[in-house]
Amino acid sequence: MIVIRLVAIFFVIAALLLLGMYCYSGEKKYFLWFKKLAKYIFWFLLAAMSLYFLSRFLRG
Repeated sequence: MIVIRLVAIFFVIAALLLLGMYCYSGEKKYFLWFKKLAKYIFWFLLAAMSLYFLSRFLRG
């Protein structure tokens, strides 16, 4: 559980940093990296929630 929280915190910090760099510099590459990161965050959350519900279902 602690690993999931640390990864989630890393994702939030990276997303805020990328958005900040995009706003500061205006370069489109930071926004494209943010979109890629958002896609990874979505898949990570989907996998984490699936594992959570699977463990809750198997426990009873």
